[in-house]
Amino acid sequence: MPTLTPFESRQRLFAHLAAMLAYWRDLPEAQLLAGSPDADPVHERLSGFLFSTLVALDGTASLPGFDLVPRDDDEWPTTSINADVELHAVFPEGITPPKAKNPDGETSPVVLRVFLFGSAACRFRQRP
Repeated sequence: MPTLTPFESRQRLFAHLAAMLAYWRDLPEAQLLAGSPDADPVHERLSGFLFSTLVALDGTASLPGFDLVPRDDDEWPTTSINADVELHAVFPEGITPPKAKNPDGETSPVVLRVFLFGSAACRFRQRP
């Protein structure tokens, strides 16, 4: 029988993600760009946080793995889409769109509509 309630489990997941967010936010820029001095620091921080989030879902020393199960959409499977893979290991390189240019030629954030799992609903099931 589980010792954590669903609420307690969510709180632990949220606390872990918040700690990862703080880590990537506060990482000194010299350390952040040590391997790629010409890289965009914002992109590096966001990529780092995304990677950390995927690792958290895969399971870490402080969290169990979680199954990502789509719901509320007839197009998607109703079973875990990550039961046989580690998400951080299969995340495709180069999938991030480049920054868009506004009419003045300056870069601006790309506004994307991302439809995840139909209505953006999914359920996370803690792996045994």
